[in-house]
Amino acid sequence: MSAKQVFGDKSLWLKPISNIELDMLSKKLKLTNYRSAISRDQLPQFPVKKRESFILNLQKAGDGNGSHWVGLIKDGNKVFYFDSYGGPQPNDVCNRYPDLRVISSTFIAQNTNDDVYCGILSLYVIYYYWKRGRDFFDICVKIKKAYDLSN
Repeated sequence: MSAKQVFGDKSLWLKPISNIELDMLSKKLKLTNYRSAISRDQLPQFPVKKRESFILNLQKAGDGNGSHWVGLIKDGNKVFYFDSYGGPQPNDVCNRYPDLRVISSTFIAQNTNDDVYCGILSLYVIYYYWKRGRDFFDICVKIKKAYDLSN
């Protein structure tokens, strides 16, 4: 199932999406392990749970209106980081889970000209992980294939 099929509303693909819209979509999708869409420097205020996921904006709170959304999933002793640009996880994100190795997707699922998709793609990864089998790499490969077909 593609991200566009999951989310349906085509207007979500035409503009940058806000943390409020991401949180409302997560409720609509009944994502029980989703905690919030926040700036990455707000992450430490949430106590660590066995299963949790966030959508993080890489711009720190108060520095502007946001720069780029990424996805973070913790499932037991595994932590997965998804950046649609294929970038590495920031050190402060890794510091949230000091005893665990954070596994990142290095697939590029969009280029910087497509900057409005990053929030939806991050939510899609989280949705697909919790609702469709918990295979992070399979999800990333599907997104990468879809990106390759569109270019």
